[in-house]
Order: sequence, then structure tokens, then C-alpha cells
Amino acid sequence: MKIAVYTANFGGKDELLTPLNYVDGSDISFYLFTDTDISVFPYKTIIKPLIFKDISKNAFYYKHMGDPLLKAYDVLIWHDSNIQLVFDKLPNLIELAENSFLTMYVHPDRDDFYSEAMTSIRINKDFSLRILRQALIYFFNGMPAHFGMYASGILIKNQNIDSGNFYPFWWEQTLKYSRRDQLSIVYVIHKTGQKIKSIKGNVFKNIYSIYHSHKYDYYIESRDIMRYNYSILKKLAFFGVKLLRKLRKIMQ
Repeated sequence: MKIAVYTANFGGKDELLTPLNYVDGSDISFYLFTDTDISVFPYKTIIKPLIFKDISKNAFYYKHMGDPLLKAYDVLIWHDSNIQLVFDKLPNLIELAENSFLTMYVHPDRDDFYSEAMTSIRINKDFSLRILRQALIYFFNGMPAHFGMYASGILIKNQNIDSGNFYPFWWEQTLKYSRRDQLSIVYVIHKTGQKIKSIKGNVFKNIYSIYHSHKYDYYIESRDIMRYNYSILKKLAFFGVKLLRKLRKIMQ
């Protein structure tokens, strides 16, 4: 079985670290997709140009869609570049991918798209009106309340199991709406009806990885739209999403 671990780091947002307890000579391949000529052992650096105006979406493209050089592998393990994997636990993660095209953590705090959207607005994860627009469109397309929520920092992709249109649909939604791909993935699961296998535990504290803080918490976008994310707009968007959640719960 061919295994690859991969991540992406654009805009220097994170400091990628060598997997803990790494043993040289492993058959597992490691890849880093980035816009910067950096070297982190044992990752092979793949330089890619910045294509999207939102810097973070350049990383999300590879997270969702992968790359042609990854197609030859049976199992892919994606990790956000601020997450340090524990090398000797990788076999355990690989085992989890046996019967599912995608395996990931359930969100430790929320089980609801609308609640996650409200939190994302409150802590400035994206422009508030962009998230509100996404919530409105999803609401009118039948997005249920308390349908589930995932933490997508670690993904295990079994490429021997057909994923259908799942990844292109996820990428389409993330590109079109908020950079918060946790919001779009539950909508994609709802619309496609595909089943996701979950990893037991907490993505922020577990035996498989160590979570490190980002170098910076803001987001770089060419239009710098976040400077217009005024408090009044955040309140409007927050209570707008809260109303949608209330209406959806009444309608369910």
C-alpha cells in the first residue's frame, strides 16, 4: 500500500515541523505545497504559484483537490501545516481509513452549521456578510440544524474507495463562499448523502498529533475586505444566522 502525507503552507502562516518520533527510511512519502522555497525534513517541497486572492484558499485547494502527483497513492493523510503529526501513530490513522473514502474528526464543541457560522462571525474567521450570504443560501437549500460538524485539520483519504463528486463540490463551495471549509463540508455531506467516518477524540489534543498556534491569526486577501468588517455588520450577520437557525429548528 502506498501512503503519502501532505500539507500546504501559503503566505508563511505556519511553521511546519518534522513529525514527532520520525524514523528515517520510511516508505511513507511526505509533501509540502507552498509558495516559498522552504525545507522541512522529511517533506518534499513542491513550489506552487499563488492563484487565489484569499491566501488561505491556495492551501485549501490542495487540501480538497490534491495534486496529480498524489493520484498514485492508496491513502493520503492531509494535515493543516500548524499540526505536527506523531510519526509512530500514522499506522493507526491509516487503519481508520479502511472502509471509508474520508475519515476526520468530529468538531469538539459544535454539532451545527449555524452555530459554527455564528462563531466564525464572532471571532473574525471571515467577512461577516460573506458568511451570512452562505448561511442564507444554504438555509434556502434545506440545510438542517444540528446536522453535525467536523474539524478538518486532519483528513484521511482512501483513494481506493470512490468519492464521487465530493471533493470538487467541497472545493466549489469553499471557493464561492467563506474560507471556513468546515461550513461547506457539512453542506456537501448533506447534499451528496455520502458518509464520513469519524476519528474518536479531539483534533486539538490527541495521540496522533500536536496542535501548534499559527504564526498570525489574521487572513490575507488582496482586497483586504476584513477592514470593512465593522461591529455593526458582525452583529447584523450574527443575529441573521441565529434567526435562520431558529427558523430551521421550527421547520424540522
